[in-house]
Amino acid sequence: MYCKNLERNIEDANALTGPQKEFFFKNATLIIKTKINNHPIETEADKVYLSYLFSLLLLLGSQEILSKS
Repeated sequence: MYCKNLERNIEDANALTGPQKEFFFKNATLIIKTKINNHPIETEADKVYLSYLFSLLLLLGSQEILSKS
């Protein structure tokens, strides 16, 4: 299951380009900060959603670093 989720996340990350990628970075970061600071993470859906956002941010950040090296 983890591998399938990772594959989907990689596909989603690869689909984002240019302005979409910048928009996602800003909004995902804001969503994560707001959720963590203002609301307890109680439900399984919260955990799945936040882990999805975190993994996409990590994948996009890694792609950005690799593209510059």
